[in-house]
This record gives sequence, C-alpha cells and structure tokens, in this order.
Amino acid sequence: MNRAGPAALLAAVLLLLAACAGAPSSGPVQPGMQGPVPAAADPLVRPLANPPRPGMSQLEIVAGFLSATAAVGDSYQVAREYLDPAAAQTWDPGAGVRVMADERAALSQSGEVVTATFQQIGSVGAAGVVVATAAAEQSLPFPTAQVAGEWRITAPPEGLLLSSISLERAYELRNVYFIEPSGAFAVPDPRLLPRTGDEALATGLVDALLAGPSAWLDPAVM
Repeated sequence: MNRAGPAALLAAVLLLLAACAGAPSSGPVQPGMQGPVPAAADPLVRPLANPPRPGMSQLEIVAGFLSATAAVGDSYQVAREYLDPAAAQTWDPGAGVRVMADERAALSQSGEVVTATFQQIGSVGAAGVVVATAAAEQSLPFPTAQVAGEWRITAPPEGLLLSSISLERAYELRNVYFIEPSGAFAVPDPRLLPRTGDEALATGLVDALLAGPSAWLDPAVM
C-alpha cells in the first residue's frame, strides 16, 4: 500500500476543512465528490507503552509519559503510572489533542516543573473536530513531586500531545452525517476518532453526532 508522508492524515483533513471554509452556507445542495473512505483495516505499527522504571529523573518521567500517551490500546493505563495517584484518577486523555510539527517536544526543567515546548500545527477536539492553526510555539508545564521516593507528574495537561505521525497511528478518519434543510441529502462531516476498537469507535461516532456539526457545516444542516 502506498503511504503519504507522516502528516498525511492531518493534512488531508486540514485541506478538506480549508476548502469547506469558503463554501456557501445557503442555497441548494448539489451532489459532490465522495467523502473520505475509511480503511478496512489498520495497517499501522503502534509503539509499545513502557512503564516507569525506578530512579527515573523528572525529565525522564515526563518523556516517558508523553511516549506512553502515543501508544494506543490500553486505555492509557501505562501512561497513568507516570502520574501521582490523584492525577491518575482525574487526567482525561479524551479531552482533545494538540498536534505538534516535530516528533517530540523539547523538554526543560526548572525546579520541580518540567516544560514541554513544541510547534503546534493543529488540534483535535473532544468530538473529533479538527481545527487548523498557524504553526506557533507553545509550552505546557508538567509539575512533578516525589511519591514513595519516585518522581511523578502531579498536574498533567488535559488531553494528549501528539506528533502528526503519532496522530496517524492513533486516530482514523471517519464521517458523521447531518441532514441538510430540504432533507434530500446527508452531508458528511469528517472527524478524527481514536483507533481503540469497534465498540469505542461506535461510541465515538454517537458522541460526535450528539455534539452536533462542526462550526463550518452548522449553518448548512439541520
């Protein structure tokens, strides 16, 4: 199977949304080109999530946490091992995705806070809505503290921080459909949803429907 570059999945959706941004929000709906067709199988190799090792430094703990969040398939249980007990209970990986241009964020440390600095090129909302942004440098703090003699993250940012290649591994492009005012056509609304199995995918699609259409499509559908 031919594959595009590592940012192909994000780029395809961003190009689609950019084209839709200039589409009319009123007038008759005409049949158009077929929307994205989901792959029948997942051909991607996914990295394994490695749990924390004894004696890891604060920088290593944050780096390990970020690597573990890019490994999908275990409900992020390994990633939670890098957090203190309270944060492990409250951290919400489903809150959305910040998409960065580089494969890894640059980490720096000041006292007990590790900061991840990266170029953000887009985001994915909780309902799978893709938002394009101009590339801009962003920083996220990861406060740490010792728990039973080991460093752990106490307040991780909600959601995920993924590179475009990790996004391609972890998410798949699906359409949800909304009816235009005449009732004659169902209009596709592309979403990026986690590759976490059929049951979770079905739940994600229902959640996306309940959340309503994307902002660009909302004026043209019911």
